[in-house]
Amino acid sequence: MVTGSAGVIVSFGLPNPTTPILPDVNGLVNFTSTGGTITITGVAGGLGAQSINLDLAGGGGAVDTITVQAATVPGVVSVTPTALGVVTYNGAIVAAHSVPVESRSRALNAYNLEVQLASVVSATPVNTNSCGLSCFNTAQFTIDNTSGMVSLKGGSVNPPITGVTPDAFSGPGTSPVIADASGNITIEGGATFASNTQANPIRTNSLAANKVDLQIQLAGSNASSSTANKFGVAQFDSNYFTVTSGYVTDALASYSFSAYLSANTAAVTGDSTEVLIPFNTDSGTGFDPNSNFNTGTSQYTTPVQGEYEFEMGVRLEAGTGLMAAKTRIVAFLYARDGGGVVYNVAEGGNYTGVAACALPTAPNNDAISVNIATRMRLPAGYTVEGRCQVNGAALNTLIGGLGGATKITYLSGRCVATY
Repeated sequence: MVTGSAGVIVSFGLPNPTTPILPDVNGLVNFTSTGGTITITGVAGGLGAQSINLDLAGGGGAVDTITVQAATVPGVVSVTPTALGVVTYNGAIVAAHSVPVESRSRALNAYNLEVQLASVVSATPVNTNSCGLSCFNTAQFTIDNTSGMVSLKGGSVNPPITGVTPDAFSGPGTSPVIADASGNITIEGGATFASNTQANPIRTNSLAANKVDLQIQLAGSNASSSTANKFGVAQFDSNYFTVTSGYVTDALASYSFSAYLSANTAAVTGDSTEVLIPFNTDSGTGFDPNSNFNTGTSQYTTPVQGEYEFEMGVRLEAGTGLMAAKTRIVAFLYARDGGGVVYNVAEGGNYTGVAACALPTAPNNDAISVNIATRMRLPAGYTVEGRCQVNGAALNTLIGGLGGATKITYLSGRCVATY
């Protein structure tokens, strides 16, 4: 007998093709979980305490929402199933964005497990946010498929550089030179070694760990030309050399000159007058490149403090008729300082008691040549000039100039050393 206001359960309506479910002849209906995902238990506790329990297998709660780390519209952070209870779960590779692995929803009822690609960083990162998936160039790397170990590719094709072998080394230097903890090998230049101590003028030498010096030998002195192994770097004394764009020239070669008298003068001495010899013409190409000789004043100005060699020749000729008897025929080289003080640095001639002689029919016989050669030390800025004097009673002696192709009255000089 059934009591109460409710009716008797006579069937169960279900959302599947077999419905309704009717009790058997004993009035029983069995509850089952065909997938084993629901545990069905019951309690027969008497009147008012009869119960049927439906629990998820394993004892956990049902999942109705999945919360992800981030969402991109139309995705949502709290992902819910579709009407059929489905949540789509995908794997995806995304561009580097400082999150190595992330759960993200980009559509309703779905989310992705996203892994970023690797990126290039300038130094060892302070955290793992720059990590990501990467692949390796097979021309440069090998990968062990069982362990995932990545190695530089060796062998005869594109071998890795694991060390640098120098020509020489001394402790704490090593051979080969290997990289430091940052993967660097330092190469330095500027070191030198003594001439004729090594087989080659340039070498690599390790003097410290993880470091190679590129060394070049110093130039040395050799009696004659030798092999290239004797070459080396050198510096040049500016007192003797000039260097322009690496081209070395003899600086002293520019401190030379040669000048001459281009034609006979009028009678300028013979009566004891001391006269300046007018060297009025430069000898041309190859002489006096710095224009230190002035053909207007017939003076040479010393460009540097140094030791100089001078040579002078003077031809003294009869002006008219006879070259009368002379008591003294002499030539001088004078040097003047910046204040005009005169120093008699050389003297030549001193012909005395020269008898009168007739003007001959053959040219240049009625003449006397005086020559001076001297070596002296002079400061820079001094002027050097030539003078001559013929003693006698009459102004009848001239200075001979160009005699054909021969420069018969001349002054030349050069600097042979500086100090």
